[in-house]
Parts: sequence; structure tokens; C-alpha cells
Amino acid sequence: MAATISPTSALSVMILIATLLAAPSSGKSCYKRDYDAISIILDGTTWDRRCHNCTCVDGDIVCDGPTCTNKYRPEFEYMCTKWSEGGCCCEHEGCVVEGVTVDLDTWYPTRDNPCVECKCVVGHRPCRSNEICVAKIPVAVLD
Repeated sequence: MAATISPTSALSVMILIATLLAAPSSGKSCYKRDYDAISIILDGTTWDRRCHNCTCVDGDIVCDGPTCTNKYRPEFEYMCTKWSEGGCCCEHEGCVVEGVTVDLDTWYPTRDNPCVECKCVVGHRPCRSNEICVAKIPVAVLD
């Protein structure tokens, strides 16, 4: 029985071989965030994580492994709120705020200030004044 290689796997293998044969590396480093810690990964570095083999290629993290509904992104692994059986694929991305899971790209109220709401997004959490509180601010009448 002959083995077959998909075009994606073949390309990833070629990138990995080219990266490993390049000496010395002059590419950009990659950045992997793990909750509040950020790791700098040198170009050409390879590692295994959650059933995937990943390589830093000129500033981008390229991973091979099982095909997942949500693309595996080790730099945003902390955004996964539910992993598949076996832990290979993220089944739900979001934020955990005060013990409550919030869907990705969803605005949620803050507990400390009811007039501020924040958004669950990858990489950061922007906040804003919510519309209800802004509508209650009296408008000055100028003569």
C-alpha cells in the first residue's frame, strides 16, 4: 500500500526542511502568548504541542497536525475555552471573565463599573462606555 502526502503536508515538510537547512537564520522571531506571558521563539525553532508540530518561519508560526474546525493557533491557545477529546483541537474560543465563559467577539458588562463594557477578542480586550449610561448623561444647553 503506497503512502500519499497531501499538498499541504508536502508544503509544510518543504518549509520545515528549508528552515532547518538555512544557516544561519536571519528571519524574524515569533511571539507566543501564554495567558499573561509572552515567549520569543527564534526563527527555525520546531516544537510539538497538542498533537501539532509547529515551526517558527520568518515571524509566522506554521503548524502541522489534525484538521480542526477552529484553526490551531498556539499563540492564542489561551483563548480556547473547550478542547476536543484528546486535547488536539479547540472546540470553542472565547474569554473566561470572573468564572463565566464569554463568546469570542462579544461585548460583556464589567462587574466593577456597570457603565463600562469590554469585548472578548483575540490578543486584547478593548473596553468602552456602554450606550445605556451614555444616554443618561445630561446634555448641556448653550445659549
